[in-house]
Amino acid sequence: MPIPASLKLVPERPGRALHKLECRAFQETGSVPTREIRLIFRTLIKLQSGCEEVQVFGRTRKWGDLMSRKFGHSHTCQEDYVNGSERTTLKSSIMAFYLSQISVNSITINHPQAVGLGVGLYLRFSAVDHSCRPNAFANFEGTKVCVRCIEPIEDEKDLRISYVSPLDDTATRRKNLLQKYLFECTCEACLDIDQDQMKFSFKCVRGGCKGHMTRMQDNRFRCDYCGEKQVTEDEIQTLNVAVEKTRRMMDISKKLKAQGRYAEIMVAGFACLKDAVDFLHSDNLLIVELRDCLLNACRMTQNWSVEAIQCGIANLEPYRSFYGRHHPALAILLYDIGDGYLTLNPRKAAKYLQQVRANCATSLLFFPGVPQLN
Repeated sequence: MPIPASLKLVPERPGRALHKLECRAFQETGSVPTREIRLIFRTLIKLQSGCEEVQVFGRTRKWGDLMSRKFGHSHTCQEDYVNGSERTTLKSSIMAFYLSQISVNSITINHPQAVGLGVGLYLRFSAVDHSCRPNAFANFEGTKVCVRCIEPIEDEKDLRISYVSPLDDTATRRKNLLQKYLFECTCEACLDIDQDQMKFSFKCVRGGCKGHMTRMQDNRFRCDYCGEKQVTEDEIQTLNVAVEKTRRMMDISKKLKAQGRYAEIMVAGFACLKDAVDFLHSDNLLIVELRDCLLNACRMTQNWSVEAIQCGIANLEPYRSFYGRHHPALAILLYDIGDGYLTLNPRKAAKYLQQVRANCATSLLFFPGVPQLN
């Protein structure tokens, strides 16, 4: 029986003895426990052995540091698992505790282009802290997690990765962090009100102005280029309709994506985008996410068009603003643009694919073919 990637807590060879215990449990119970129960069991074995320790940031780190409370229950839980899977003494409160600790300290194992494959628990990596404006990122070589800097740091203790998408607005990031990691973030990005306002901005009502027009209290609006604006009730209603239509399109797209109906996403999505860009700023998250959705639909069907590629190009500046100029998300976007141009305009394809190497050098292992481009 193969060991799922989502359960790889140990190297393959040492994991074989552990896996034999699991197989015995499966045979005795006649059923396969849930993935979460299996992950708890493997974690308890680590806690029970108590032998593994690593040096992280000048300190010794052990598995017990991740889940020090309720350790006395581990032996009973282990016996229940091996001798009968999810039986009575593995109480729901204990399970909830271990699941919460695993959730807080685990990371999603990704395919090179950010497709989630499973969940891993890494003793050394779990010591790396969070920032919504990270100076490093994590990627995987198989099940081996690697942390790479995207800007210079003086001390390894200053390493920060983002546990959530930096593209999200502050309220969404904080909500996700509180739900999964049990803390409220107060990092520099979360205190950057101006950037957050950009993510909800409209086009300025003054013709030709490229500023971000944001809604303030009492339905007043202000442009970061030309100051406070007088916006009529009819204009406010038009802006609200544009937001609601785009938000509804994103909800529909998620359902269509789950069903693999990418052609329908492209037809409805491009029609919605054509209307939305007249009112929502190019940096508005709804516009950015809709363009991402359309680009993804074209990638999945390999039905590339200039209109689709323009969605990617239009997202370059928002990505640079919200992710940073050396984040792998930007490398993936540049790669998608280049990939789309390969059949339409090879010269332009080379231009964008070479930018993956020039501007996102830390992300080269995502795209091993890029350095060979001429």
